[in-house]
Amino acid sequence: MEIKMKKRFLICSLIFLSLTLNAAEWGGAFSNVTEFAGKTEELKLVQNDGLSLWGKIPCSKDNNSYLLADVSYNFKYDAQDSANRAVSNLLNLNLFEANFYWKLSPFSRLQLKAGRFPIADGTGAIFTQSADGLYLNFKSLKIEASVYGSYTGLLNSKVVEMLPLEDFGYKSNYIEETNDFYTLSAKYIPVALNLRIPFRAQNFVLQGWGFLDLNESNANRFLATVGFNGYISKNLSYNVQTSFQTVNFASISNFSKVNFSFYVENFILSLKGIYASGNNGSFSPFIPVTKKTPVFSFYDTEYSGLILAGLEANYLVKKIVNVFAGADFIIDARTENLDYRGFQYAAGLNYNIFPDLRLSAIAKQFFGKNTEENKLTLDIVLQMVF
Repeated sequence: MEIKMKKRFLICSLIFLSLTLNAAEWGGAFSNVTEFAGKTEELKLVQNDGLSLWGKIPCSKDNNSYLLADVSYNFKYDAQDSANRAVSNLLNLNLFEANFYWKLSPFSRLQLKAGRFPIADGTGAIFTQSADGLYLNFKSLKIEASVYGSYTGLLNSKVVEMLPLEDFGYKSNYIEETNDFYTLSAKYIPVALNLRIPFRAQNFVLQGWGFLDLNESNANRFLATVGFNGYISKNLSYNVQTSFQTVNFASISNFSKVNFSFYVENFILSLKGIYASGNNGSFSPFIPVTKKTPVFSFYDTEYSGLILAGLEANYLVKKIVNVFAGADFIIDARTENLDYRGFQYAAGLNYNIFPDLRLSAIAKQFFGKNTEENKLTLDIVLQMVF
């Protein structure tokens, strides 16, 4: 009797596995990035080749609940003098998430994510990366609220880069290993509470973030963000946000951004402004978590100690070619004595040759008050999905 039960269980398991695999989706992407970067008179090659594969298993008839995984391999050759290693090979688990979706009423729903997945704070400049954790979101016509918690210590630091706190005067016991392929990241516990209240064509956004430090740096960071976004008129939208940060409740810093976009058919014109505090009066230097630079200079510049004002235009040609160009002025705000730092531009195009094949060409250049910062970057990017 017991053997028959085991056989039945095995048969049922095989049937279930077969049905699951038949319902599964899969695909992948290949990217080739050829870049020449450096001083105008001595550009050096940076070559990136990447391959990613993903698989998705639906867990509901409407496909809103699913299991999703994405892995990638990246080869990089960097001939720049500043490169730590000329050749690197990177493996990464980009996604490994379970996503569940429940429709509570015709106008409300509940979503739960668990595993490794990307997330971003409201500014898109402080914490924009993957992590291993949980995300719970409730959305209705009148309110949207979410809670989030994760752990960063299992990420690949060579793929998901976080700012070292040593750059801001804090000590840390985290030492990045020189292993190729996969190196564990610094250990933080990010937590967040988010609230969005829509009214008419506007949105009020309130966010609270905390980054608990497990690297003995004694640098727990807490942020509060307030934002408004929406439409001023049919063709004009705005997005205004300000974030106040404290480290161990002993200092205060600020990050603020404003963006106005004007739309006409296939054309978008955007005006933007960014302030990230340095040692400015009562403000301390703002410390982002994810390493991300808004400046194209020879030296990496994070969202800290700067003021940036810029203009950007995008034009879509026959729905297959996107042409864009933009320029920014940068002010050095690391101290109370604000000083002109430089000017930069970026221009390029994205050409969708086929629905699954895109070719991009991008040029970026920085002209600094200090000519040592001058840098030119030329990129040719080929992306293919399958």
